[in-house]
Amino acid sequence: MKTLVGVLALLMAVAVFGVIVPDPILSGNSDDSYPSPDEFVKVDVMPEMTHMATPEYPSKAKKSGLEGTVHIKSLIDREGGVVQSLIAESSGSDLLDKAALKAAGECRYSPGQVDGKPVAVWIQFKTEFSLDDCEPDELLELSQMPEFLYQPPPVYPEKAKKDGIEGTVQMKVLVSKTGEPAKVKVVESSCGDCGFQEAAIAAARQYKFKPGLMDDKPVASWITFEVSFRLK
Repeated sequence: MKTLVGVLALLMAVAVFGVIVPDPILSGNSDDSYPSPDEFVKVDVMPEMTHMATPEYPSKAKKSGLEGTVHIKSLIDREGGVVQSLIAESSGSDLLDKAALKAAGECRYSPGQVDGKPVAVWIQFKTEFSLDDCEPDELLELSQMPEFLYQPPPVYPEKAKKDGIEGTVQMKVLVSKTGEPAKVKVVESSCGDCGFQEAAIAAARQYKFKPGLMDDKPVASWITFEVSFRLK
């Protein structure tokens, strides 16, 4: 009997006072919800990124030569966390879009502010996937490798010339889709302090190429070659 009376008392209390539910984080212009993605929220200070999560370039997209730009919208709450992210404009590749969304959700911000108080607000930014950012060991399956169009000889370092020193420098160059040397790296040099490396890099930055092809389309790709320093 006592148990039944206790249950009835609890039900009456809920009926009178209601159930307590935590309030949602308020937006800048709403009392009970987050702003919608297209809702304008006037803020004095926009959110600023405090931790950037770099998206992982999908290996399948790399091997297929896929590049693109993903435009993202993220809802930043009053504590600087990412509540939701969505695609504002697709790259045209589901692989790239998903990678960009995953990284967007892992970013952190200082919150937006109105009158010195934090508010929830949407921000928009873009994430670019470019094969120009790939590393030398991330090789593509090309139908045609890059070809040299213009290859000026390196300037022979004066000290090495006077000392009668010869040598070679193994190079890797990232050839962009337009045939420009986007990145230049030294793999190995026969002489570490002869000035050969610096001279080889300076020469390589002036090179012009016919870009590599994948499915008859130009793509950014790495090539390896040797620069020789020989005295006549």
